[in-house]
This record gives sequence, C-alpha cells and structure tokens, in this order.
Amino acid sequence: MDPTDDWRRTLAEDPDLEEVEGLLAELVEDAADDPSYVGPSLSALSDAAFRALLIVDDEASARRRLLDPIATLLDAAVPATPPDSPVAAIGLVRAAALRAAAGGGGDPGEVLEPRLGAAHAPDATMADRDRTSWALACAATGFDDAVYEFVGEGPLTFTPGASFGPDARSFARYLDAAAGERASSSEISTAWTSFVSFVPARVETGGLTWTDLLFAGFGAYHRVAGFPAGQVLDEIRAFVRELAAA
Repeated sequence: MDPTDDWRRTLAEDPDLEEVEGLLAELVEDAADDPSYVGPSLSALSDAAFRALLIVDDEASARRRLLDPIATLLDAAVPATPPDSPVAAIGLVRAAALRAAAGGGGDPGEVLEPRLGAAHAPDATMADRDRTSWALACAATGFDDAVYEFVGEGPLTFTPGASFGPDARSFARYLDAAAGERASSSEISTAWTSFVSFVPARVETGGLTWTDLLFAGFGAYHRVAGFPAGQVLDEIRAFVRELAAA
C-alpha cells in the first residue's frame, strides 16, 4: 500500500459536488419544521462536503454552495437538538468544525462541550469509529480528559518526531501532549504526516471518516501550530496535495 498513490487516487475522484449540494438543500427543506433530527444526517453530509472541498479546483465557489446550507442547518439544529444523543451530537460537531475551518466562524468546542457528558457517560452506546471521532474532536478543541475517556488510555509523554502510523487514537493523545508542551509544528510533523498518509485507506475500510482528518488538522494546525481556525481547511488541502505529488 502506497499512501501517495492512495491520495493521488482520492484527489482524482469525482467530488460529487452537485449531489452533496442537492442533499443539503433537501435537508434544509426537511428541517424547516423540526431541525432537532438533522444531527445524524449532518455527519454524513459534513463528511461528503469536506471530501469534496479537498478535491475540487474551484474551491471558493464550492465553499459557498456547501457551507451556506451547512451554516443554516447548524444555526437551527444546535439549539433545537437535545444534548443527550451522541449520534446527533457528533454530526453537529463535524459540521461546526467544517464551518470554522473554512472561515465561516464559530467555535466547534462550544457545540461539543454541552454534549460531552452524555457522549462519554458509562452507559453511552456508540460505534468504535464514533469513539475515535469524539477523541479526535476533543483533542482538537482542548477537552483533554475526555480524550482519555474515549480511548480508554491515559496521557502520552510528548516525544518530538514520534509516529503512530494509522493509530488515530494514539495520535489524538499525542495532540494533547503536544499542546500541553507547547510543541512546535515541526515537532509533530512526522506524526501528522503518518496519520494523514493512512486516512484514505482507513476511510475505505470504515475505520475513520473524512471529518476525522478535519478534527486532526484542527488540532495540528490551530491548537498546536497556532494558525487561525479559518485557515485550517486551506492548510489541509495544501498538505494532502503535496503528499499526493511526492
């Protein structure tokens, strides 16, 4: 398996922009009467929108077409969705992270925090992949103790230049450790490159979602490296293109 080839194939795929745009328009229309149920749908559509924004060339136009309806859905669904459904909550967090990373404003941590208790309650039921998503989202937004709850392991000692391959949960713990040590972006670059390299393969096998890459990038570029939140999508786009061209 060659990660460079995986990314090259991914970036050559159809972004399905019109399909995603149409599905978002349908969800906006359906949610007009009751926006409290849109969270699970936002998981899949935020994933699809983020993937499309990585692939398309005319990204400025695509952002408007995809992010305007996502913002409409978020503004309606966040106050209307009860905080006790982890499945709905992670969809809202994915959408909030995408909006913030694309320069649309907002703080995904503010969407995540009131829903965190129900998500890592002892009786919470969720798929392993969703637990990984929650861990990466918490690492991105600074809820470090919750990261360890979701992965079932404690903090890591930060080591510059460490690498975890496709182990997304260890990478989430590493982001926490890096932030705690005020590490530089160069000190986490090996771990970041390794994580990103395996994303297409892990998405294909169901181990990760596309917005897990977004969460990880939010942690690496915004929380650790200090880039403005609205620059994160640009940084991820540039990085995966460099990886595909290597």
